[in-house]
Amino acid sequence: MLLLSAFAMLLGFSLHVFTKGNKSAGLKMILVMSVANFVSIVAYLLNLKPVNGLSWSVAIIFLNAIILILNLVIGFYVRQLFYKKNSLYYKQILNLFILSFISSIVLLSIAYIFKTEYHFFDISSNGFIFMFACATGLFVFGSFIPAAKSSITIVKKGNLFAKIDLLIILNFLNNLIGLYFYTFKFPSKDSSIVLNMLVNLAFAYYLAYFLLSEHFSGKSFVKDSESNLTLNNYSWMELQKHLSHWSETRSYLVISNPHIIEIVDNAKLSDLEKIHYTLRLLNLKAKDVAHAMNISTRAVEMQRYRINKKLIKDVSA
Repeated sequence: MLLLSAFAMLLGFSLHVFTKGNKSAGLKMILVMSVANFVSIVAYLLNLKPVNGLSWSVAIIFLNAIILILNLVIGFYVRQLFYKKNSLYYKQILNLFILSFISSIVLLSIAYIFKTEYHFFDISSNGFIFMFACATGLFVFGSFIPAAKSSITIVKKGNLFAKIDLLIILNFLNNLIGLYFYTFKFPSKDSSIVLNMLVNLAFAYYLAYFLLSEHFSGKSFVKDSESNLTLNNYSWMELQKHLSHWSETRSYLVISNPHIIEIVDNAKLSDLEKIHYTLRLLNLKAKDVAHAMNISTRAVEMQRYRINKKLIKDVSA
């Protein structure tokens, strides 16, 4: 089952990487998350563990540290890129790299000082408390806090980013079980292993499902009555962040949907009307647009009515 989940994640990752079209910053970070979990599962299945005296063990120790840190902190950056309008992928990936690098140095230094590099969380080691304290700090920052925020968001704001929030919560549970229950063999050694495996499977399969569903739902093939167009990839989640001004909307869609932009540019409409006209051409429902723009569905319908009148007037002129 783990092998199948790893294959599904690899398939979802490949479809996104090798398919043309804009990819949102948040989705790019989720692809990084999928790579980290894929490598983690493969390393587990191949039983890649460091062996004292073997030169390649150093690489495995370093890999284990990187994967551990990425799994603990990446939920923070996923949520940042989906919920913070001013968050940029290149800045967040740089921050993730710096944090991972510093954390790796700290963890590996503790491991080598206390001679626990072959088992990071050896309870009998004198360095365990230091190692586990560092991991707990990363866990709180990158898994617990984002999951708490996602839980509150689901309760208060509905399901705008429900799939993302669920992914972050599952990531938190996966890290919680793996870091605490598995380490302390709670409630018992066998039950902790089973519980860790089940939660890991749930997270891996959901991550694979998310990648595959985003790939296929992100392709919008819509025939417009005016131009008989076929639309290319765009992310509705990401597009919602670019609706405050026409220039932002245009910049986001001009590469993936240049024909749509050309039609809207030639229409004699205000900037706000151009945004509404674009969303109509993308075949988005009025209630979804209303939710994204924080206005009533009635207001969206009135905008579309006025736009239709203007377009008909231009044609007749």
